[in-house]
Amino acid sequence: MDRVLSLTKTSVEKLVPTGKRERYRDERMPGLYLEILPSGMKVFRWIKWLDGKTESVRIGAFPSVHPEDARKRAEDLNSKVALGLNPAKQRRAKKSAVTFGELFEAWLYEARDRGKKTWKADERRFKNHLVILSGTHPGEIPRDDIKRLHSKIKTRSGLYEANRTLALVRTVLSWGIREYAWTFPNPAAGIRMFREEKRDRWLEPHEIPAFFEAVNAEPNPDIRDFVLLALLTGARRMNVLSMAWKDLDLSSGRWRIPETKAGEPQVVPLHGAALEILKARRDTVSGFFVFPGPGRSGHLEEPKAGWKRILERAGIENLRIHDLRRTLGSWLATQGESLLLIGKTLGHKSQGSTATYSRLAVDPVKAAMNKAIDRMLEQTSNVLPMAK
Repeated sequence: MDRVLSLTKTSVEKLVPTGKRERYRDERMPGLYLEILPSGMKVFRWIKWLDGKTESVRIGAFPSVHPEDARKRAEDLNSKVALGLNPAKQRRAKKSAVTFGELFEAWLYEARDRGKKTWKADERRFKNHLVILSGTHPGEIPRDDIKRLHSKIKTRSGLYEANRTLALVRTVLSWGIREYAWTFPNPAAGIRMFREEKRDRWLEPHEIPAFFEAVNAEPNPDIRDFVLLALLTGARRMNVLSMAWKDLDLSSGRWRIPETKAGEPQVVPLHGAALEILKARRDTVSGFFVFPGPGRSGHLEEPKAGWKRILERAGIENLRIHDLRRTLGSWLATQGESLLLIGKTLGHKSQGSTATYSRLAVDPVKAAMNKAIDRMLEQTSNVLPMAK
């Protein structure tokens, strides 16, 4: 049986999820309910018995939707019922015409709202691979088209990217089927992922001289500096691309990443070589981002073409941008640094060692990073690309 509660910001915040679906009826507004899902998400709904059956309209998730706003929305829906209308039926008719592009935008909005850490990567994958599906109704997307697209992405961008994109399509469609009460099956369900093997690749010592020479010869200074900073900081690709001047303290040599993939901020000590690059860019680059770009994000988004040029010049195969991050970790490991210190340097998070990470100071991390980077740069035979 539904429990009755005066839905306020305080009362909703105090409700503790139990891992089961629960529902509370607002004591002030007829038809307004709060559902607590097994995931812990709290969702306002309008529920009424209409035309011989229970009808439901999703209003929005708390805390993005305040209880008072939900109450006003429920009042509007009640007004439509008083006029002889069925709001749920009207909404279904409208949503039956939604395209995959519109569905993705709605899903992404909610994903950001609930704090999904990888929403920027999801948005990038949609732009890079899924725009071709934008104008099609989800129920009219042929399963074979999704399979062919999966294979094309593998050829163009690798099996890992192909699998992540297929998983994204599957997730978005599943969300739409639940949200809009569609009755057709998910066309992406059951499509087999490409087999993935654990990747264990980084720049080997003998590859480093040619790699730095190739980076130094890169004509695009944004690509050149991005690659160098990715290597010299060990930070994730998206964190470097979205690096903001406000998060850098060049006087103390520190970069504070506001939020990493682990969901926490991270302070990255900056090696002297990284500082030189940043100081040179500070003299020539204006705006919010270190790597400004013309897209909606405002920063550089896709360095793939430049990365390909660098690898071709260096004669290096099977190396991804993320492998630069592994490279710093491997050099830290070979100089005998502890796994905890390596984890702190790279911003890793694990249940068993998070507390220890939080007690580590930045200074020993900085010393370890400097030592590893100095040894790595010794392989360049004095060929160190700096911003010109």
